[in-house]
Amino acid sequence: FTDGTFVYIPKGVRCPMELSTYFRINEANTGQFERTLIVAEDGSYVSYLEGCTAPMRD
Repeated sequence: FTDGTFVYIPKGVRCPMELSTYFRINEANTGQFERTLIVAEDGSYVSYLEGCTAPMRD
């Protein structure tokens, strides 16, 4: 897993803060394909926010 975000929360663990990622594309005529894999075992907790933007082009 090399392109994107990977989060692993073990069994019974509560992540004490919200996790977030932000992706931005700056190159014209290209695509952006984020990948996110979150593994949260039994009894665990995580809050995750993901965002992405790109500039407006004519």
